[in-house]
Amino acid sequence: MSKIKVGIVGAGSAGLFAANELGNQLGNKIEIKIYDAGPAIENRYCPQKNEYECAQCDPCRIMSGIGGAGAWSSGILNLNKNIGGNLNELCSRANLNVDDVMKQIDDLFLKNGAPDRIFDP
Repeated sequence: MSKIKVGIVGAGSAGLFAANELGNQLGNKIEIKIYDAGPAIENRYCPQKNEYECAQCDPCRIMSGIGGAGAWSSGILNLNKNIGGNLNELCSRANLNVDDVMKQIDDLFLKNGAPDRIFDP
């Protein structure tokens, strides 16, 4: 039987999580390719990082590439469902339990090497 072929455009958080979820759900029935315009992480730099004006790189070396803008962040993962947006509302619309979703995200990061130390703001 032939595999389902899926292309995901964008290797930011959403693209990587989508690929992971599809792989978990469909296993060896699916072939996933992820496409991103950005360079490899070791080649990502911003020529204007110490300046105030954007250099208008195409593609942007901060936003594009595996991990998206998150690759340039401090690496802190917000695990508080009440901070940063409307996660409760979005989960409710999708008939998902927000605590289960947060745990699934945290578990995936831990499985892939994130430290298990939690800070309480």
